[in-house]
Amino acid sequence: MSVSLAGRAALRILAALGSVAAFYASLIFVAQKCPVLIFCSAAVSSPRDTIGVLRDRYFWEESETDAEGENASEENPVVSAFDFAESNAVSSSEGDSGEGDSLPEVPEKRRGTVLTLQYQYGESGLYLPCGSGLIKNCTEYSAAAVRKELAKSEERDYTADLSQPSVLIYHTHATECYEPADRGYYDTSSDWHSTDPDENMTAVGDVLAETLKEAGIIVLHDKTYHDYPSYKGSYDRSAVTVEQYLATYPTIRFAIDLHRDAIEQDGNVIIKPTAEINGRKAAQIMIISGCDDGTMNMPDFFSNLRFAAALQDRMESLYPGLTRPILFDYRKYNMDLLPELLLIEIGSTGNTLEEAEYSAELLGQALISLLKE
Repeated sequence: MSVSLAGRAALRILAALGSVAAFYASLIFVAQKCPVLIFCSAAVSSPRDTIGVLRDRYFWEESETDAEGENASEENPVVSAFDFAESNAVSSSEGDSGEGDSLPEVPEKRRGTVLTLQYQYGESGLYLPCGSGLIKNCTEYSAAAVRKELAKSEERDYTADLSQPSVLIYHTHATECYEPADRGYYDTSSDWHSTDPDENMTAVGDVLAETLKEAGIIVLHDKTYHDYPSYKGSYDRSAVTVEQYLATYPTIRFAIDLHRDAIEQDGNVIIKPTAEINGRKAAQIMIISGCDDGTMNMPDFFSNLRFAAALQDRMESLYPGLTRPILFDYRKYNMDLLPELLLIEIGSTGNTLEEAEYSAELLGQALISLLKE
């Protein structure tokens, strides 16, 4: 049977349409079975935003945040809400600063809640007063025994020798970092660690060091990454660093191991401990002071606690609400190396770097007040 010219044209069109349909059907099958081919194709032919969408859809693997070992027992204190008149689930365009505008959009499925709280406590059997501050006593020492030791603080002179290096700042966990913006939510895939010195604890340490230097206090700031590339053994490595500094600069009397905390609740909620100081948001500060359980070789641990109490009192006197109670617990954290060595947590994962740096400045001013009396 002969087919007209028009008929042959119609057959070609139908064949072409069938090929197109088969092609797209095959794409759907491949996308389901082998999304990497779709991604590679997009990398060649699609705009950058399209590639980001495909990456988020097919390849993103949510990672678990590694909890900070040094503050595991401080995660569930009694708190009161601190309301900044902002939502805990605002979009990046609804935050109170413009720093989130340039950040990559976080898909809804990867958004957790940042809960802003100001930690507030009253005196009780667990919380003991130390001037304007408080101590959370997690040891078997009675309140009376702790108070007796704190009374010896009046016998201590913390005035620094301004002609010699007297303060060491270092970071056992230097790569700890913060939320990139105050958005009310966070990316659940974040582990809050960075090797960028403009983002991590070394940046916060810089602010503290510069604040002290401006007051004439000679401070040494060590920026070694003791937690990278391996997190395990960080305290052993930072102990070596501290010992080297003490050997080289025997006039060092005070040492601060600067960290940030990590406070999480169930349901993808992280806590942002925040105070308002002089109209600005500041990350709340917590001092950790170790106690010997008989196995740690820390004969001077009460000296550490007295220094912590004096610094806590000075911070709260100058900036009420800036601090959380001192954690006095059976922990070592290299505090056997110096009678005035403290681990200080500035904020938590939910805070921003700007808030942490402001708190470091306030910490520095309190320390200057204490060391220059």
